[in-house]
Amino acid sequence: MLLFSCSKENVSPENEEPQDQPIVRDYELIDLKYFLADGDGIDTTIVKLPDFELPNTGNTLAKQDVKVNYDELMMKSKFMIDTESPLSEGLVPDTFQVQVPFDWYGDGSYGVYTKKTFPLTAGIKEEPYGMTGDETLHLQIPPKSRIVVTAKIDAYLLKCSFRAVFKDRTTGIRDTVMGKWNGTLRYNNSVVRIDEYPLAGKGK
Repeated sequence: MLLFSCSKENVSPENEEPQDQPIVRDYELIDLKYFLADGDGIDTTIVKLPDFELPNTGNTLAKQDVKVNYDELMMKSKFMIDTESPLSEGLVPDTFQVQVPFDWYGDGSYGVYTKKTFPLTAGIKEEPYGMTGDETLHLQIPPKSRIVVTAKIDAYLLKCSFRAVFKDRTTGIRDTVMGKWNGTLRYNNSVVRIDEYPLAGKGK
């Protein structure tokens, strides 16, 4: 029987063959455009604001001020990226904060929110709309009656397309990402209604 033995020669780090180092991607957003394509457009829905009910159980005229509250109005944003073209390695769109449309004009141009940004992400993100101004009602409530204040406002919702261009600072290569944006364009046309009812009854 013949016995063979072998030993593995130690290889110092200096003698190791160099391995390819991964390329570090460093993307920046260099351009973002919104536009209308087939199936895009503006829709409206009615948002109901908080009600107020002011009873007067006394025998004399009562006075009370009521402020119509717009604080609950929210801006919503949702990006849907076209998945037909895979994203480049290292490109993570939802790490970028971007401006979204504020108004849309007949010639196809638009304005953007300048004080708020949203992540370029598929999840719904909300921020307070921050409607400026308030509406204070100076109400008089007759004896043995109640005043009911109801309010509503129109919300303009936009579905549009977007094209975002990213540049890899490392290689200079540009990547274009396309998709859809759904969100709140604006609020407008608030309507406040004041109704008077007998205190004990349900009829007007």
